[in-house]
Amino acid sequence: MYNMTTMMIIYPVVIQVCLALGANPIGPVIVVQSAAFSAILTPMATGTIPYLMGLGGYDQKSLLKQGFLPTILCFVVTVVWNSIMFPLF
Repeated sequence: MYNMTTMMIIYPVVIQVCLALGANPIGPVIVVQSAAFSAILTPMATGTIPYLMGLGGYDQKSLLKQGFLPTILCFVVTVVWNSIMFPLF
């Protein structure tokens, strides 16, 4: 499934779980969105990435090397920012 479709399917689940727990759903919704958009670093995220890998001579190892730092940075910033700005309870 494409990232946007998966994100739209997961949103109601996250919101319902947060409402059942009495938690603020804004932070988890933002985490779902950043997770869906950071999946572009994998070759199975969209149909165009394997084409670009073939044309550019990239392989899975080079994608992992190029995407490691942005992924860690995005993860840390998202988790820290959401923990401070949108606490669950």
